[in-house]
Amino acid sequence: MAGDEAVGFLEALLQTGGKVNKKYLLYAGICLLIFLLLGLGVVLLSSRLGPRIVDLRYLDKIAHATCKKLLDHPLVKSKDVRFFVYFGNDLFPEKFNEINAVSFIAILVNGEPKYEHIIIFSPSVIKSGCLEVAVAHELGHINLKTTNELAVDEFTINILGQGNKKLIRDCLIKAGGALDSARIIALNG
Repeated sequence: MAGDEAVGFLEALLQTGGKVNKKYLLYAGICLLIFLLLGLGVVLLSSRLGPRIVDLRYLDKIAHATCKKLLDHPLVKSKDVRFFVYFGNDLFPEKFNEINAVSFIAILVNGEPKYEHIIIFSPSVIKSGCLEVAVAHELGHINLKTTNELAVDEFTINILGQGNKKLIRDCLIKAGGALDSARIIALNG
């Protein structure tokens, strides 16, 4: 309806030789205002409500360089890993404000792998002081092709060094690890 009224305004304008009927001018103004408000609403809602995945290299170049540096470690066989940050609450629903990361060996798009190896972080990982731990840990899942958390924790220690066991333990606790879990106990020694 708003579009029809705008067309009507333009037709009336042409028929009157440029003399504007105030009624059509009012309708055109209202239509334009409605159109702008609807457009603004769509933009705001789509950017605020929907989850977004952002490539880390566009979001934080220093954090991306930190991640890429870990790929140079001799134990890391998979060098083609991409890093993303997920702004949403359904990938990390229960602990979204804590440090979390996930890794994927492949994501299928129309039945074909889109990226061979990706790591996705919650935004809080980047500034948590645990970015290197999260990356090394997820690289463990990718390189070892396992979901065994103890094996991956050992890989993380080998990447970051024995001197970082306390940091790895502290980051695991920040991510929600229980003090009496086998993983935390293994990192205590």
